[in-house]
Amino acid sequence: MVWGIPVLGFIGTVQGLSQAIGTFTRTLASSADLGAIKANLQGVTGGLATAFETTLVALVMALLIQFYLNALQKQETDFLDECNDYCHQHVISKLRLADRSRSEVKVATEAPTAAPVQADGLTQMPKRK
Repeated sequence: MVWGIPVLGFIGTVQGLSQAIGTFTRTLASSADLGAIKANLQGVTGGLATAFETTLVALVMALLIQFYLNALQKQETDFLDECNDYCHQHVISKLRLADRSRSEVKVATEAPTAAPVQADGLTQMPKRK
């Protein structure tokens, strides 16, 4: 949702610009006096300042939040890597040893069977009685 912050800033910019332009248009239409136009232009430039300040604040906030989110993501990745390493060292390796020892016990307890029979190029084990 970090992407939404600059969008809000740009919405504020558009709103400020449209207000400034609207004020400037009304100023030009209503007065022929140069002094009145100058006085009303202060309102126009104030609207422009608000518009660009809104964008600046939004972009700075988005940047700060993105840095924070990147730091959190790195911590999460490091934690998951540590969990993965721990599982490989302490869990999976023990499962493989246990599985290997069961296979060795199974092979040792089984009686030898007759050699496989080959028919039509396929190897088949003889049926047990």
